Amino acid sequence: MRLSLAIIFVSCAFSRSNDASALIRSVADTASSAKTWRIEGSIEDSHYVHPATFTLFMRAPAEVRFQQAGGSTPAIIVCDTVNASVYSPPLNRYRTQPVSESALCSAIVGDWKSLASTLKSPVLAGRRTVEIDGRNTECEVVRGKSEATPPLSGNIKRELCVDVNRNMIVSEKEEFGEAVRSYTYTKIEPDIDMPPDVFVLKLPPGSASTPYHLPVPERLGSLSMPRDPGVAMPRIVSKQEPVYDEASRKSRIQGTVVLYVVIDANGFPSEINVFQHLTPGLDNSAIEAVRHWRFTPVTKNNQPIALGSMIEVNFRLR
Repeated sequence: MRLSLAIIFVSCAFSRSNDASALIRSVADTASSAKTWRIEGSIEDSHYVHPATFTLFMRAPAEVRFQQAGGSTPAIIVCDTVNASVYSPPLNRYRTQPVSESALCSAIVGDWKSLASTLKSPVLAGRRTVEIDGRNTECEVVRGKSEATPPLSGNIKRELCVDVNRNMIVSEKEEFGEAVRSYTYTKIEPDIDMPPDVFVLKLPPGSASTPYHLPVPERLGSLSMPRDPGVAMPRIVSKQEPVYDEASRKSRIQGTVVLYVVIDANGFPSEINVFQHLTPGLDNSAIEAVRHWRFTPVTKNNQPIALGSMIEVNFRLR
């Protein structure tokens, strides 16, 4: 999930004489001491034109609420030590499962305390000025790399900016190939009193439960959405290309329709919903095309299952 956010306080003031490893160790050590967090910020992704904003509440050891607005996958994720729930506003659907069976909660909190071991070969790379809450803030730049999740060839390049006056990471960036994702943290409050119902998922009218995976943000350091362990994703066996409706062609509309598709245990699309719209005509064309696609069956622990998945259908005029 775009969700394991490395916003961590440094336990003592950092001087230029210290090395990057010592700074990162201090950041990771101090992360273990805070019992609660409230964090707000924004996420920019090179693959999506509109930035996302988020709010994160955490309470040790395992209560989490992450709410993302905008971006490619707006969602609300709530973990209350027993259940992990996700709500998708574009689909108005929610899914709840035991924390022990979900990858959502660990994906959110996985990077903070382990930063000293996950950030490889850290080096100091000068200073930078960033704007936080309308004021310019000078921060120390640390660059390193970490292994991508899931593991792929190569590593993710990471750049963290540490505000040494307030002793916190205020922004960071990760790069893998041509993909770039940047995080700016505009509010960081440790050890605050939490509202009594912050870890309760309140659903809007008309929302429906689903047994299938819902689209959620990728976490920091991840190149894909969190999936349950043992799930083998489908591959396209055959596909039908979409066609332009006349109105969209005359208006020279181009872009991408994003569909949320449930692929059944036989590899057939059983439910198709528009997640990101383009035009009514192109939305319908995308649905009709994908209705005829065929996939290899999704499996979990080598057993066929049905799975919700995101599919992009591109429309380009020559």
